[in-house]
Amino acid sequence: MDLITTLKEFTKNRILSIPLDMIFVGGQGRLRTITEDNAINLLSQSIKDYGVIQPISVKKLENDMYELIIGFRRFFAAKLANLSHIPAIIIDELDAKIPIIALIDNIHRHPLSIFEEATTLLNLIINHNLTLEIISTMLAIPISLITDRLSILQLSKKVQTSILHNNLSCEYALLLIDLATEESQLKTIDIIKNYDLSISQTKEFINSIIHDQLDLKDDASSIMYAIKDIRLLDNTIDESVKLMNESGIKAISAKSESEDFIEYVVKITKNKKYLNKTAG
Repeated sequence: MDLITTLKEFTKNRILSIPLDMIFVGGQGRLRTITEDNAINLLSQSIKDYGVIQPISVKKLENDMYELIIGFRRFFAAKLANLSHIPAIIIDELDAKIPIIALIDNIHRHPLSIFEEATTLLNLIINHNLTLEIISTMLAIPISLITDRLSILQLSKKVQTSILHNNLSCEYALLLIDLATEESQLKTIDIIKNYDLSISQTKEFINSIIHDQLDLKDDASSIMYAIKDIRLLDNTIDESVKLMNESGIKAISAKSESEDFIEYVVKITKNKKYLNKTAG
């Protein structure tokens, strides 16, 4: 039986109306920091108009208090809407499965940042003794994605903040790990944004720094000129092949890369009529 089915069966007839001031917010309930004020305000207005449609989930504590497990945004919006009570499901008997359920709920409702996901995954491994295989099965994600997320946690908080601020994906974050210092990582992030580098171009740029032992401060501009020249060559070849095809000459191009070389191959189908005409 999967987690969601287990939760549904367990929560039958267990929805209670609980005073908001009896709910403690902490632990799993703080999976994300609320920053989207506009989204919360919209949710709060919806709750004023229609009420809380889906109950939050809480865990029973001592002294008739409850700990919020799932539904922090609904809880916060209900407080903004000046509600005194909120519908809630008590899931204390699912204690061991709460972290997974909370993670699924948060990912489905509003995507976590790559570092929030990574931190939660690490918590599941360290504090709840879950293996990569179990997490992979329960969240329906490949183990490689989990290991990638865990890898980026070795980046400093300053670098993590810069990655999020510049809206870079996990693929960029993984490439930055290869750079030895925080300073070089931060400078590379600036270059990625300033020159709008793709993943492959960023990989090429970082490899140039590492393998050629270049000083990022002194040689960054020359590396970028090389990358821009390659981009210009790409465009020139693509445009030439396009023009040949438009004129009736079948042509295709292919590009491959190794550690030492970039290879371009252009294949042009021989057109005997055209060749005879130009020769005559």
